[in-house]
Amino acid sequence: MSTATGYQVTVDTLDDEAKTWQQESNALEQGQSTVAALAFNRIEAGVFQIVVDAHTQVSQVIAGRAGEGAAECERIAGLLRRTAAGYEQTEGAAAASFRLLQK
Repeated sequence: MSTATGYQVTVDTLDDEAKTWQQESNALEQGQSTVAALAFNRIEAGVFQIVVDAHTQVSQVIAGRAGEGAAECERIAGLLRRTAAGYEQTEGAAAASFRLLQK
């Protein structure tokens, strides 16, 4: 579909972008799991007891932000997919209208 500014939006491009955002969401979820696995308790910390609380807090913040990022990436992917579906629906309706005009 061409716009007044000359740009062209294709459904395939939107679908490809949605896949990219979904892949990034998956990567962030994996990172979230990895960070969560890095947390350790006081027994594991051994002589480094002083940093356990700070390490735990940092791990939780990073894991939380990664989760938020994953959710946002997934939301964007969904929006792109809905936009692509909207374009397909609009194009289908326009094509059907033109076919009716030709009869």
